[in-house]
Amino acid sequence: MVEFEHSIKSAVKRLRQALDDDAEAPRYIQTLPRRGYRFIAPVSVEAGIESGNGRSKGVGAEVRPAPKSRWGLRAVLPGVALALAAGVGYRFRPLLPPPRVLNFNQITRDGRPKDGPLLTDGARVYFHHPPLVPGPPLQVSALGGEPVPVATTLNDDVAPFLTDISADCSEFLMYD
Repeated sequence: MVEFEHSIKSAVKRLRQALDDDAEAPRYIQTLPRRGYRFIAPVSVEAGIESGNGRSKGVGAEVRPAPKSRWGLRAVLPGVALALAAGVGYRFRPLLPPPRVLNFNQITRDGRPKDGPLLTDGARVYFHHPPLVPGPPLQVSALGGEPVPVATTLNDDVAPFLTDISADCSEFLMYD
């Protein structure tokens, strides 16, 4: 809003310079405080130019602009008020409490530490050995059981890191 008002003021200033007009004693552009600007120079219609009602106006006849309707402002104002009310309502909405763990199922019972990220295809959960322990990623049934290595074509001395699983759950993205 501030930048828009600044650019309007700059444009009016350049117009006044081009018309050799003064803001203190205007001849062409009048400043209306808190409203905007108004063109105040007399306007005349040349001979032979017809007005809106089909009759010709004489040379030098003064033409006053029709008063502007405020229907545009009346149409926009309720929308702006509604958007403002929605923004205020969103800002002061009640915050949800943090999630709580209500229950859990232990799916491995080997007592060994695991490393993330945890990936799942729905039926199995995939994870890593502890850091710096070489070997393939491990998998276990989502219902629980003993962890078993994921079959890979990589050497056993490499510890690949699982990063993602494909949408159809048929491939892993790994790096070493």
